[in-house]
Amino acid sequence: MSNIVNIGLEKISPYRVMKFTNGDEVICELKHTEGNRFKISQPFKLVTVTVADKNGTMEENLALRKWTSFTDDKIFMIDRQQVVVHYGASVGLAKYYEYVLRKYKAAGDDIARTVDLEKEVREYKVEGKTEDSPQQEEDEEILDEFANVYYDSKTKH
Repeated sequence: MSNIVNIGLEKISPYRVMKFTNGDEVICELKHTEGNRFKISQPFKLVTVTVADKNGTMEENLALRKWTSFTDDKIFMIDRQQVVVHYGASVGLAKYYEYVLRKYKAAGDDIARTVDLEKEVREYKVEGKTEDSPQQEEDEEILDEFANVYYDSKTKH
């Protein structure tokens, strides 16, 4: 059976850094353990990026990128044998993680707003409003503004 003990995470940082056997290192919220698996939410991969500062000197910075692609899932079950080590995130890393989560949520809200605006524009066309309608021109400008919503996780912090 399981030899994992459900540790008192509420006394430690709610965020954990996990290093996997494949070399990936992620920050996530460890919800709890189930048998031989960890239940985690919203994992982001820790990536080191090299950038030039104002003086042209190269420096390394930390970036957080979505750990998984092509899914909107937020909860994942990780087999215990895939985890080499896990530890509490530092206060600074935890705050940066929360900042990135807020940015991703805001980008998602903007995308949802874009879809709603596209629906409204289609409804205007069905109602017979013309291309010259001032309201429609304003709506199309808003659509153009949100058409290419992109979150740049390379932002230096």
